[in-house]
Amino acid sequence: MDHTLTGTEVRVLGALIEKEITTPDYYPMSLNALVAACNQSSNRNPVTHFDESAVADAMESLREKKLAHRIDRGESRVIKYRHVLYEAMNWG
Repeated sequence: MDHTLTGTEVRVLGALIEKEITTPDYYPMSLNALVAACNQSSNRNPVTHFDESAVADAMESLREKKLAHRIDRGESRVIKYRHVLYEAMNWG
């Protein structure tokens, strides 16, 4: 399985991991929240300005690489995303 990631994929995956730890009440994340997390300017190097399309494309690629899942719950109108890095790497 190819786990080579683009810079955008690394930022998206990193944002998912960080927000799972630091703000678990807001995790899994909506696409809008994920875009905001990726473009956060504090504690980021480099600071990025990804649009929704770039983040959505990176999420789709992460899903294809089995590193993230899309959650489409019936009670919520908003699709959310979560990483599955630990499972994919057999870390937990």
